[in-house]
Amino acid sequence: MEYNLKQVTLESFLEDYLPGTNIPKNHLKSLHYVADLSKQTHEWKINTAICRLANSVTSCKKTPKGQKSKNKTKNSDDCPIVTLDISNWSPKAPVKRAETAEDLDGAKDSGDADDADDAEDPDEADDAEDPNDDDGNADDADDTGNADAASSDPNDVEATSDPDDDLKTATRVDVGVFFKNDRFKDVVSIPPAEFMKTSRMKSKANKEVRKNHVGRCSWADVVVPIEVKINTQKSAFYFEDDPTKFLRTDSNDGREALGQLGEYIGQVFGHQHRVHLYAVYVYKDRARLLYFERQGALVSEPFKYGTRKDLTLHTFFWRLANMSRDQLGFDPTVVPADADAVKEMLEYAPRAPTDYIEKQIYRALSVDPTDPTISTSSQWPPYELKMCGRQYIIARPMSASPALYGRCTRGFLAYDITGKAVRFLKDVWRLDLERVQPEHKVYERLHSKDVGYIATCLAHEDVPSSNGDWQRTTVHSLLSPPRPARGHYRLLIEEVCRPLTDFKDFAELTALMCFAIIAHREAWEDAGVLHRDISVSNILIFEPGRGKVIRTAILSDWDLCKFKEEMCVDLKARTPDRTGTWYFRSALSVRFPWRPYMLADDIESFVHVYHYCVLRFHETNRTAELAGYVESVYDVVTVRKADGAHIGSVTKLDQMRSSTPQIEPTTNKTLMALLTDIAQLCSEHYATIDLKQLATEYGDPKLSGEEEEPNSVPEQASILLSRRKHSKRPRHESPEPMTPSSADTQPTVASGDHGAVHPTVMLDGQSKPQPKLNDHEALHALFMRYATGNPDENGRSVRWLGTSTKCEDLFKGTSVAPRKDNNFSSSYRSRGCSQDQDEPPTKKRRRGDGTSLPGVEESQEE
Repeated sequence: MEYNLKQVTLESFLEDYLPGTNIPKNHLKSLHYVADLSKQTHEWKINTAICRLANSVTSCKKTPKGQKSKNKTKNSDDCPIVTLDISNWSPKAPVKRAETAEDLDGAKDSGDADDADDAEDPDEADDAEDPNDDDGNADDADDTGNADAASSDPNDVEATSDPDDDLKTATRVDVGVFFKNDRFKDVVSIPPAEFMKTSRMKSKANKEVRKNHVGRCSWADVVVPIEVKINTQKSAFYFEDDPTKFLRTDSNDGREALGQLGEYIGQVFGHQHRVHLYAVYVYKDRARLLYFERQGALVSEPFKYGTRKDLTLHTFFWRLANMSRDQLGFDPTVVPADADAVKEMLEYAPRAPTDYIEKQIYRALSVDPTDPTISTSSQWPPYELKMCGRQYIIARPMSASPALYGRCTRGFLAYDITGKAVRFLKDVWRLDLERVQPEHKVYERLHSKDVGYIATCLAHEDVPSSNGDWQRTTVHSLLSPPRPARGHYRLLIEEVCRPLTDFKDFAELTALMCFAIIAHREAWEDAGVLHRDISVSNILIFEPGRGKVIRTAILSDWDLCKFKEEMCVDLKARTPDRTGTWYFRSALSVRFPWRPYMLADDIESFVHVYHYCVLRFHETNRTAELAGYVESVYDVVTVRKADGAHIGSVTKLDQMRSSTPQIEPTTNKTLMALLTDIAQLCSEHYATIDLKQLATEYGDPKLSGEEEEPNSVPEQASILLSRRKHSKRPRHESPEPMTPSSADTQPTVASGDHGAVHPTVMLDGQSKPQPKLNDHEALHALFMRYATGNPDENGRSVRWLGTSTKCEDLFKGTSVAPRKDNNFSSSYRSRGCSQDQDEPPTKKRRRGDGTSLPGVEESQEE
């Protein structure tokens, strides 16, 4: 089984995963039945046929005037569902935000749903041909909608609108099921008169057929996405009756189609708050039903649909129309926000503790900071979230993993309605395993040992269903091999922090790295906790207030950590290639994925984070070939056929072994000196490691102008110098040396001047250095010397330039540019089966089966 997808019989799917009853016989005469679609070559005609079929079913639920419904549900008479062809239209430009509950009530949709039976005779409609349409695709270029206004700079982290300006590359599924609720008229629906006036279809007759069944693709509103194919070669699945034929992953087109499907599902999960999600995949006159959770998905066997004998698809829509929101997969703890509460959050923004938080409030609510009544996006509606008995307003995430399966972490700015304060809310699907500690337990342990520079956990919750049970996955045991269950989990953090990439200059970056290293060191030495996911995303900048303040750093996201007592360094890893974020993993961990993960791997990750920031924000000798260099060092992967392990770049390994820095910044002598010292330290560490022995033990196939004079120190120096928790031993004296393993016995190289002493050990009568990254001392001392300006043992002091040499983001517009807009945009092409990707497209690492691997913001768990 690939892609966490499992094929099940249609009977099993309908019985176990689609609650409800069959259509009453008295309704069968009212249903729409399609003509033969087996030879249809026009995709829009299949889309229209599905819309008419679905709407004929759901319209049967309408209660006649003057009668009360005997079977009223949350989604029937209160909020009927409508199915529309949305393949060619993005959401129209947002409108002025309603300021009060009364205004919102006045904006409610007052019209009726488009009548599914208003089109021409069904047989004539479905079979009508356009004589001007020769290839079956010309009419599919229709486009009547306008995207949300977008920033001219798609990489601008402060952009307040969705990058949907290029509709020809916008991500849109073919057909969508929607609630006909308050947002339907403003965001989704296209009135027939508007369609007839603006449609670019050549045939007026075809316009008449289509006009009542079109809408805009709004990922924030799609209840069920439906993908339609007319070419079996470009389908993700086989549609024969042979149950042994399932995924079309034996071709590039099939893998691309599967990636496209994963992209659509990821968009719905990313824009909404869903526990599970239904979908339909159609090939002409045959279809499959799909059910997605955060640990995998089920796919029914194919079936014929649309005729009086083939009622499966009719039954699917009937059951959808009768389901509660919970049964449809909506999280009951998150509901649309009250307009007055949203207004209160906006009024709080100017009083927020920091300028950054104020900007994030406007961004989260998608409003213009200069006029909060003007909406900048329709795709991130505000919600009210209930957690631990309190209500919070959330909207657009501050950050989000694009993963379709796994932890699927999202981070929200959360406004506490009662407490009148803004917090950071982390939403994640954690493994339900006894050996995996919930993150709040980690924070309890860290704070009990007075570990500094970490976040403050205010509350935590296993998210409950309506019946009080924990929201957990259900399909994990059906997958092959079975997976452990995942449960929905939330963490409330007091601090709302800036990303590390907002550092003002490299002196400050160096100081910020010190704070993170201190947190990591104290966590390991005092609390026995190893972070295991050091990355640029997990080191944050904390601001104590507005104006000129001294900023510190916080080491965040401890959900992949391990306790020291749980780590068995003498054992081979259970699984390869799992821990941390690929870009920042140590050179040894990506070359030898079966090697047990060690403290040195985490410490080395700090080096890669620093190198990453230099490459991204400073002119260097690598700038001219930046994308190629970054990809060759950090992004390369080879999937080893023997065991499926992911093998990383040998260039990264060579860089760590070299005593000469491979990155040379311009116009910053101090930064160059620090990079030189880092290179010297790392080379000394790697000189003690026997790579050939590691290859033998862990199966690696081969190893293959005038400058301003520096005169200042970071303003954080006084804070760093005051942090003397490790006074149990001298600051520049290493702990007792550990006995090196057989892989750590290479001849020494000349020692560099790093402000730290690492004693040697004697093996075979020769003096051997202790590996420098096996503990924090050397790297900590090195960064501290450059961050505090204190003289080294030779009396030399470090001074930084008085002006910043940080430049604009050099990754912008290249293939290594990080995703923006929370990783969910409707302006990118399909690129992977289980990962979504925002523009500009980041080049994705591929497994041997064509699926994509996580990018720079994504971490993997063991």
